[in-house]
Amino acid sequence: MSVVIPCHNAGKWVAEAVDSCLNQTYQPIEIIVVDDGSTDDSVSRLVIYGDRIQLVIDSNHGGCHARNQGFSLSRGEYIQFLDADDYLLPEKIEKQVAFLDRSGADVVYGDWRHRYHSPDGSSHLGDLEVSGQQTDVLRSLLSGWWVAPAAILWRRGIVTASGGWDEALTAAQDRDFFITASLQGADIRYQPGCHSVYR
Repeated sequence: MSVVIPCHNAGKWVAEAVDSCLNQTYQPIEIIVVDDGSTDDSVSRLVIYGDRIQLVIDSNHGGCHARNQGFSLSRGEYIQFLDADDYLLPEKIEKQVAFLDRSGADVVYGDWRHRYHSPDGSSHLGDLEVSGQQTDVLRSLLSGWWVAPAAILWRRGIVTASGGWDEALTAAQDRDFFITASLQGADIRYQPGCHSVYR
């Protein structure tokens, strides 16, 4: 089981992302963080984890390049892509791995919540975003439906079959990757429950 975290100037959040992986009820988890040319304190916040994570320090090539680089270094059968400003709740990996094991599906997605931050430093969680079972995931994605990337778990084979993340894209990268997986005929299923938070 591998988590790939691309990081670019996310010093304010990245420790929470990493900690949320270290605190999973499912173990062991390989955590690969690819720093994509950060100019803030991201790297100094990451080096303190030592050998608990695999840290790659690179120049700025974009989030998709960082995800592809992290995936190429990973060894897990299951892959979690986690943006550096998002985080997982403790049972996320355990529940979704169990679901994939039971179902034989290639991809599982769940529900999620948005954490909003105010100028005064306070924050709050938004309403539960229920992803819901989609009868045709590809059609739904093309019609505007969306799932936070943190709420998805991928089987390694479908990530490979999809050819990786399109490094030419600067926006809608996760939607494109999900569409590509759908076009590859991935078995994509919904598991109710909120175990991830998106910023």
